[in-house]
Order: sequence, then C-alpha cells, then structure tokens
Amino acid sequence: GMSAYALYYDYCMYRGYVPRTHIGSPERELQKAAETANSSVDGNGHVAGTKKHKVFSDTVKSYKNERIVTEASYKGGDYVSCGTKGSIRFDVVQYNRYGEVIKAWDFKTGSAYLSQSRISAMIRRSGLDIPIHMIK
Repeated sequence: GMSAYALYYDYCMYRGYVPRTHIGSPERELQKAAETANSSVDGNGHVAGTKKHKVFSDTVKSYKNERIVTEASYKGGDYVSCGTKGSIRFDVVQYNRYGEVIKAWDFKTGSAYLSQSRISAMIRRSGLDIPIHMIK
C-alpha cells in the first residue's frame, strides 16, 4: 500500500538525502517534521514546546519546498514582519503557483490542540480566508 513517492521519500530520509520531487500535498512532509521534532526534544511545557517548534521549523525548511514557508506573519491579508502589532504568525503556510496563500498549519505539542475559536481568530487577525489545520 505504499505509493512510489512514499517509498522514494523514506529512502531519502534513510540515506540522509533531501527529496527533490514534491508530489501532492505537504501533509506527509509536515507530519514527518512533527514526528522528528517530538522525538528529538524531551519533556513538556513551554520551554520544550519552543525547542520542538524550532526543530519542526528547521526540518520543514530542510525540505526546500518553495511553496511551503514556516513562521509567516499576516495582517489584513498582507505578509508582515514577525511581531507586527495585530498580526498572526502561522507555523506553516502553503502557497499556490501564483504566490497566494492557500492553506496554513499550526504545530501543537503536548496536550495542546487547535480549537475552532482559535482558528476563527487566526483567520480574522490574518485577513486570510484559508483552511487552517493542526499538525501534532
């Protein structure tokens, strides 16, 4: 039941290579990055969560997928600098071939989860009408 891309991806990970071909959605890559982050940092709480987020971000960046960006902040539908008052930072955003944001993910660690009210607040603050998913 393994797809050809999944086999290729696993082979690359085993050999320490970065997969050069991206087929389909990034969910599998993001889940692998989340698993890497969760298994490489011990403990719970905000300190461990911060360290896990760093590993997650670095792992996603290592995939070199130009349509996937980590730690992107938005306000009023526009990309803004991290920390801009009133903005929201996404752990991961996906762009289409036209450079438009089409999806976002929020990486959660420990017992944290992404509630519907938080999703609504993220959409409102970012100004982006996109699906936002939790990755754990």
